[in-house]
Amino acid sequence: MSEDSKRQRAVLVLWFARGLGLGGLLLALQGLTISFFAPGFLVLGLAVMMLALVVAVPTNRRVRKLKEQAEGSPGGDESAAVGLAGFTLGCGLLVGTLTLLMWLLPSHVWPGGHSVETPHKVVCFSNVKNLALALQMYVEDNGDMFPPATGWCDSLEEYVKNDSVFLCPEAPDLRCAYAYNRALSGMRLSDTADRAATVAIFESGVGWNAAGDASILPAAPRHLEGDNYGFADGHVMWVEREKLALGKAGIDWSVERGE
Repeated sequence: MSEDSKRQRAVLVLWFARGLGLGGLLLALQGLTISFFAPGFLVLGLAVMMLALVVAVPTNRRVRKLKEQAEGSPGGDESAAVGLAGFTLGCGLLVGTLTLLMWLLPSHVWPGGHSVETPHKVVCFSNVKNLALALQMYVEDNGDMFPPATGWCDSLEEYVKNDSVFLCPEAPDLRCAYAYNRALSGMRLSDTADRAATVAIFESGVGWNAAGDASILPAAPRHLEGDNYGFADGHVMWVEREKLALGKAGIDWSVERGE
């Protein structure tokens, strides 16, 4: 290997280490300033900075030595391009690794990872959406009438793809983790004055064909301190339990006849 090739390889390694070092510094600063990411980002950032330092110090000496040996030789522009490539590669590798960690590792394994509650909330939200749509199809097929409260799960079974939509990831022991607003039982869709605010389907811990009102919500919220609700118009919304308790949720459990 020629002296010029050795110098360019050393420059590449040096700037790669510098790229890692800068990325590590940014991670450490982020870990210090954003409490959600600490201590995960802080620890990772400091570890990367130490690694970059271990690599950069001897490599920097090597680069200086090679430059002294090749004084007056051409190739300065080429070395600059190699250095930029190494710096970009170092930063890019760090960002890519960090992104992978955030997507693959849950927060209880690596501080800074995703919350396992979030995908469970999404699955539950989708289940409530499917049940709300199934309820609408039932109403359309039954003369604008809502199903009876005593067997609403049985009534909706033929309108869903499979019974998995009745299950919540946070309540795997329940055959049905949702309940039906008893006030809708035997009512017509036209009886609801404000369909967008009238609860139809909601989370519950009672089981199959459960029906009632807010009193049968799960004792503790399953998803990020709140619950998923499906409404008489078919839309779904997550509502924080505290807002519900304070009467600020903007939802209605009663059925008022429209004009």
